[in-house]
Amino acid sequence: FSSPRIHCQVIAVTTGNKTLTGDNQKEPVPKFNIIDWEPPVWVKTKFPYFHSGYDYDDKPVIVLQWGKWNTLPIVSKGGEDLQILNNYCDQFFARIQNGTYGKNHSNPKSNLEKTVDQTVLIIDLDGLNGDQLSSRSNVLYQIQFNGKMNKVRDYIAYGFQINVNPFGLFLLNAAKQSTSSLIDIMEIHGTNSAKWKPALLRKIPFNQLPPQYGAKTGLWNMKQENI
Repeated sequence: FSSPRIHCQVIAVTTGNKTLTGDNQKEPVPKFNIIDWEPPVWVKTKFPYFHSGYDYDDKPVIVLQWGKWNTLPIVSKGGEDLQILNNYCDQFFARIQNGTYGKNHSNPKSNLEKTVDQTVLIIDLDGLNGDQLSSRSNVLYQIQFNGKMNKVRDYIAYGFQINVNPFGLFLLNAAKQSTSSLIDIMEIHGTNSAKWKPALLRKIPFNQLPPQYGAKTGLWNMKQENI
């Protein structure tokens, strides 16, 4: 006579962010930290924005080169690349909210004990063309992006939209309802740099902007890269 064999199997059950096993062990699921996430090189190259410097009140200046953001191929394709772009956009807004560049270490008079909680935003539409507006889904995507920007309006002290051509005006009008409070603090300028450069320089020192935005060659020493 032999004793019957009993086979035991550990069953794992996933509930929310906890994994329960037969012996009641718990394994937390790692959280995605959007601030520390390192985007792929291709997305930073195709969709540029960068920290330019600081204004006269030590507020960080961010330049968003929106005219170069050709989102059409990504939006049309969808899939993983679109999710990466969405994460990249979310990181942009999160960094505005958390004051990523709120301390001016280059200014000896800056109060490093205090983080400036508002940002200056320059949106450059140079390069925006009709192709971007040829797809309804892409126009909606760009409107949604502007709507998200409107939600972080309290973290933006003031801003400029420059090189606004007829396509840019169309996009501004299309997004007007979702960006009403943001538009209130933005100066809108056309493609004549002789008019918008002096407007920038009235609020931002010339050595805190790259040459294409008003600095004299050799005076801007920030490394132009995405934050």
